[in-house]
Amino acid sequence: MPVDQISVTDFVAETNEDYKAPTTSSFTTRMSHCRNTVGALEEVVSGEQCIICMWYNNRRNAVGSESVPHEMFHKIFRK
Repeated sequence: MPVDQISVTDFVAETNEDYKAPTTSSFTTRMSHCRNTVGALEEVVSGEQCIICMWYNNRRNAVGSESVPHEMFHKIFRK
């Protein structure tokens, strides 16, 4: 894992430490790592969403709109 990101295990350990002893916790100093990790994960999800959209559109255009149910597409991207 890159230096500016935090693993799930480290995040849980930091959170537990902050919960047990908030005055001596170093959680706030690691917040930038948490933000960087979330940003990196959002980029990955966004990229995967674009790939699925392209697949959906290519499939629909190649075979016809009836081959890929419209409901399936909206289930994937329901927000």
